Amino acid sequence: MTYDPFSTWTRNASDNSPEESFTLTSQTFTYGRHSHGADAHLRPPHMAASTPGHTRGRFTVTVLFLVCTVITLCACIAYGTHIFIAWSHAQRDLMRIESDTAHISAQIEQADHERRDLLSQLALHEATVNAQNWCSRISRDSAHQADTFLSELQSMNDATLRVAQTQCPTEIALVKASVHASASARSASTITSCVQHVGSNTVTVEGTLAYTMPPGLDDIIPYGADIWVSVSLLSGRETENTQTVLVSHVPTQQKTPWSATLPSSSSATQCRIDSIVWWPSQES
Repeated sequence: MTYDPFSTWTRNASDNSPEESFTLTSQTFTYGRHSHGADAHLRPPHMAASTPGHTRGRFTVTVLFLVCTVITLCACIAYGTHIFIAWSHAQRDLMRIESDTAHISAQIEQADHERRDLLSQLALHEATVNAQNWCSRISRDSAHQADTFLSELQSMNDATLRVAQTQCPTEIALVKASVHASASARSASTITSCVQHVGSNTVTVEGTLAYTMPPGLDDIIPYGADIWVSVSLLSGRETENTQTVLVSHVPTQQKTPWSATLPSSSSATQCRIDSIVWWPSQES
């Protein structure tokens, strides 16, 4: 016997028969056809025919799915486009801000450069005026102020000092030489005699002086130096009279005599050198 998977056994039995018999009925399924006969219920479940309503439902679901997909895709594209446009605008604004910032920075730098130039010009102008004012005050008539001039020179700022060194190097050398030589003359000068003349009510003061020059400045005194010696007569602790005597064309490092005659009363008891001022002699 050959087994047919599509055969059906039918039970044959009567209510009074002690035995049962079965009849094999062969059934044939035709694939690819739609049968609506009595044997339609014998088709396999996966071969069941679709009804028109069921087909329309599946089509509607498919259409709705496609519509939703298209709508979602359009929404994504629109959102992406919006984001891209916003990003583009942000990039453009950022580039404009960077450009404006660079431009402003350049303007600030230029303004700062101009400000520094202006301050430099003002500082140079101020230094020039101060240096010229200092240089113009140096002369033979102001030799007694040499100490003050040297103090001012030493307190100048760098800009003023540079201008002074450029405009009046000779005056600077004279001031330094005057301070140095006057100090050395005060140290080396002495009073050798202080004689009172009773009949004429005068006192004759005699002494010697000498001075040295700072290194490298000997060439500014080709004719020697003029030295002013200030002498006072003392009566006890009080100054009775003062006189300044000029000693001209004094050579360096050479002891030179000087003398002065002062009016005096009989009470004068002492002579004193108060100050010595040095300045280069002029040509005879």
